[in-house]
Amino acid sequence: MFTKRCLPLAVRVGLVVALCLAATSALRAGEPAKAPRIADILPDGTILFVECSPWKNWSEDFKKTAPAQILEDPEVRSFLEGPISRLSALFTSAGQPKPAPEAKPPEQPGTAGAAAATLLNTLSSLTRGPFSVAVRYSADDAKAQKTPAVAIMLGADDPNIGVWMTALAEGVKKDPEVKLTVLATDLLRRKIEGLRVKDYGENAIITVAPSKDAAANEVLAVALCRKRLLISNELQFCTQLIDGIVAPLPTNRLSNSEAYKNCGLTGDEHMLAYLDIASLQKAIGAVAKPAPQAATTLDELLGRVGLKQATAVAWSLKMNGPAFESRTAIFTKGEREGLLGALAEGELSPDALKICPDGAPLAVGLRLKPGQVLAFLHGAFKTLDKGSEKLEAVEKEYNVQAGHNLEKELGEAFGGEVVITSLASQTNTGTVDALSAFAASLPVQNQEKAGALLDDVLTRLAAKCNPDAGAKAFRKLEGTPICYFDAPAASGLLVFSPAFAIQGGRLVMALDVPTLKNALRTMQAGPWLADSKPFKTALENAGGKTGTAFSYVDWPYVYRAVVSSGTSALRMISRTGVLGKAGIDLNLLPSTESVASHLCPSLSVARITPNGFVLASRSPLPSLEVLVPPVAAVTVVFASFQPFVLPEKEKK
Repeated sequence: MFTKRCLPLAVRVGLVVALCLAATSALRAGEPAKAPRIADILPDGTILFVECSPWKNWSEDFKKTAPAQILEDPEVRSFLEGPISRLSALFTSAGQPKPAPEAKPPEQPGTAGAAAATLLNTLSSLTRGPFSVAVRYSADDAKAQKTPAVAIMLGADDPNIGVWMTALAEGVKKDPEVKLTVLATDLLRRKIEGLRVKDYGENAIITVAPSKDAAANEVLAVALCRKRLLISNELQFCTQLIDGIVAPLPTNRLSNSEAYKNCGLTGDEHMLAYLDIASLQKAIGAVAKPAPQAATTLDELLGRVGLKQATAVAWSLKMNGPAFESRTAIFTKGEREGLLGALAEGELSPDALKICPDGAPLAVGLRLKPGQVLAFLHGAFKTLDKGSEKLEAVEKEYNVQAGHNLEKELGEAFGGEVVITSLASQTNTGTVDALSAFAASLPVQNQEKAGALLDDVLTRLAAKCNPDAGAKAFRKLEGTPICYFDAPAASGLLVFSPAFAIQGGRLVMALDVPTLKNALRTMQAGPWLADSKPFKTALENAGGKTGTAFSYVDWPYVYRAVVSSGTSALRMISRTGVLGKAGIDLNLLPSTESVASHLCPSLSVARITPNGFVLASRSPLPSLEVLVPPVAAVTVVFASFQPFVLPEKEKK
């Protein structure tokens, strides 16, 4: 998002230093700093922030989670001891001491340079969190055509940090021309001048610039306030943060804004993030003018996922016992578009879930808006080689005849409740055959129209998939409502025979006839997933309702299936001796239940609200939708600032 051309040198210096300190602070645990909520500190006009709670919170709560319990299991620890010892040996050999470089004269004691050196060398072991990053781009900033104000806040509760900051401030006051030789030599390979100190209430703000004559927007402000180390590219933003830390801002704070209130963040999460998309787009335009094709690509991407009209997005992650609880909230204005726009409001009906058998390892449900059924079928046929292309050809052919409209007629014949489930738990087949054990269902709104439409479309589709057989490729099983045809081999490996049946007011689809028969039996007699204790518990933890969409994964079942097939592969590899060199002893392989017993099923539930979309998830593993945004942001930041911390020869 920010490039070398966008940010002045002083800002780059501060961000690189703060990111280095934040990365090393996670290696040490300590007492959490007492501080107000991040949203009460930040001023109105903040368009983005990310905060990680103090490391002590993570350390204590992670011990209760499923991954931590698995790692503490005696069988798992015994199995991992060999590989870990080998890795440790590799790191030890790689880190053998090299000849010491020629010693440089030490800084004179008592100078600002010495204070800076001490501060930089010890901050990594003294900062314990929370760690926050914030960007402000208010209406006043936009009017003045200013670049976004960026700030990094590090929790620092050790009293020695205050002593060092005071020493540094006093040194700068005595010698304003002092150069931070530590930064220049060890970090950026360049000199920094223009240090000043501004007294703000009880706090001293140290400003840094690349030169004495630097412009105001090139100033970097650093301050310590109430156990928080502040680093910002704007002096005003730094003073606003100090005001918020000393006393919560009266009215002009982020927590009072309507967009933030809608997000539902409570402030006690382990990680939370907030993004004002509309303002962010304006801020990007103020920082750098993207190429026309780049702007088009961004608009297209936001449109596909339904974020083009979004006003705000919020992510949060919390560790609650053995599971990770996450929440993603997206708020929009006007009509929703893209993937979000395809979802209808309301709850999935209990009957829709009856296709899911008790013990199903995977189930997904969606409530689609009218007219979205054909789009769903296109997506389903994309799993088959050229299946979607053949369906498109059928649609064109069908629409040409007698002015038909396949999309409209499908919407009139079928409802929008789509449920997809795995029936692998009902089969005794191998892993490859279990890939085909999926079934899906749609509600039927007009039985007569649905039956006629199904026969017509499937006859055409079967003929295109099997040109030699023509219309005879479409077959029906006598005495049953089941019809099917042979599809092209998927990727040249798996051969599917898509099967269909209308029964009990629903259209049931599967990748082969045996799976379809299992699905029909489940719908009629059960037992059903919705009545099982694991699903009920997961649903209760997710709010008690299935919402407009849900996804369910039985992690114990998945782990048992993976171990079953993975162990056989490992035993074949062990004959080559590779595993032994890595310290892996298959005789110490943990029993399946020693790991599976710590896992619980996961459930993600999506709900449509009058002004947005909320996705709540509870799982033994962190949800990807929460982890991806912060990881992507960190990746972009490090990629942007890497050229400034590398030696010149490495840059070339």
